[in-house]
Amino acid sequence: MRRFFMKRKLVRLLLLLLAIGWLFYGVSCSLLGVSIEDRVQQFVSDMNETDRSDVYLNFHPDIFNMAGAQDPDTWETNFPVLKIPYTYSALNTSDPLNVTFTVINTDGLHWSIRFEVEKLDNDWMISEMYKDPGDVFATTLIIN
Repeated sequence: MRRFFMKRKLVRLLLLLLAIGWLFYGVSCSLLGVSIEDRVQQFVSDMNETDRSDVYLNFHPDIFNMAGAQDPDTWETNFPVLKIPYTYSALNTSDPLNVTFTVINTDGLHWSIRFEVEKLDNDWMISEMYKDPGDVFATTLIIN
């Protein structure tokens, strides 16, 4: 009988330690914020949704063209839903003013993307976005 109570106490202690560990993990994640890599991943993930109404949440709230970021047509024109899923590669985050990566659609077409990002509290947010920078037909999607 004594062994049963010892096992029960041990199980309770382990559950308590797991709960405390889970709590600290959740708090530390929110304290660390959103990294530049996380922001790019979230943006591409949002491009893979048929509902683009949350894409603007990746952008700094003080950007000049927030209306453009909130307009689903902006995203449909540049990243058609019919071409999902989009993937990305060649991510370079060494300079927050020149975050670059390549977006590829289901047809294998690809575009160079350049972000300028800035911190808002603990989160990196997009302040400027360029599609195919350096190309003659470069598109400035969002300008701060």
